[in-house]
Amino acid sequence: MNENDAIRLAAPAPQRTEDDVPPGQTEQDRDLDALCDAWAHWCRTRRFYGPAPMNASVLGKLSGKSQAPREPGGPDAPCSAELAALHLAVIAQPREALDRKVFELHYLWSVRNVKAAAARLGISRQHWYRLLGDFRRRVYAASRAILQAHDGPPWGSGR
Repeated sequence: MNENDAIRLAAPAPQRTEDDVPPGQTEQDRDLDALCDAWAHWCRTRRFYGPAPMNASVLGKLSGKSQAPREPGGPDAPCSAELAALHLAVIAQPREALDRKVFELHYLWSVRNVKAAAARLGISRQHWYRLLGDFRRRVYAASRAILQAHDGPPWGSGR
């Protein structure tokens, strides 16, 4: 699947309907869905940790070209260790794996018609949601392991 296929299957941030929610979703699945939605928003933000640029660089001033001013108060990502760990867990998965494709199409590209997207991948709608749920649980467990491994002072035990 290339980027053009993903764009054709995707729509800009549609609202989810009852048809998009798989039946029998547990409270944990709903919590993981909300976390993954927050992760997708975190990934789409234009500025992560640095302040907005105030002055152009010296080279930019010498070039004579000007850029349109940025609108203040744009979408800024929260400084969240949990979302950063989830991001690391997602990008650690094989890029060409079917479950990662389903995950990215579902959250990053906000696929509107799940049934058509699943058919395009050669799977059923039910299999789409099974892959999505398994992938969510796997990357969440990996993100928890990442957070636990990095819990504590960054300089070590102090010995």
